Amino acid sequence: MDPTGTEADHRARVRQAVQAAHTEIAATRPAAEIARAVRESRVALGWSQEQLAAAAGIHRTPALVDLEGATARDHNPLTLVAVARALGRPFDWLGATAPATIPPGPGRALAVARIAAGLTIEELAATSGISASSIYKLEHGKMTGTRRLWKDLAQHWMSSLPISGRPMPQNKASYPGEHLPNIRS
Repeated sequence: MDPTGTEADHRARVRQAVQAAHTEIAATRPAAEIARAVRESRVALGWSQEQLAAAAGIHRTPALVDLEGATARDHNPLTLVAVARALGRPFDWLGATAPATIPPGPGRALAVARIAAGLTIEELAATSGISASSIYKLEHGKMTGTRRLWKDLAQHWMSSLPISGRPMPQNKASYPGEHLPNIRS
């Protein structure tokens, strides 16, 4: 089996992370652990920092230098997802999670799913037709959203958002039971 596992493994990891987001705030990995994991994986692939940065679509400095230098700070979860995927690892391999400022519940579940897809709020807004402001408010619990809004967002998620760096198939039957998890708190 390749290091990323199967598509089913990825979907199970995303589903588990989103479900956990309803009740808890997960901690990220310690900076030294992230640094060691990134450096070891990069070296194992025979890549320079520049090559990894290019593969992940990030700047070598400061993002990758900070990751490998064990800089103790909160790293952008989308950077962690991009680096993990570039190294052929699952989205949460480096501890990417929604910021602690997002309370447990449906908003946090939305944030986790968005991060797992490697999307910014603006990218989700552009593809869903829901404003970035509304998505931010939903994620941070500042807006509950109507049942219709959540349904529309879930349907959009199913039909077009990328998971594992590739578009979702239009035939929803390809992934039986795959949907945005129960978003009621």
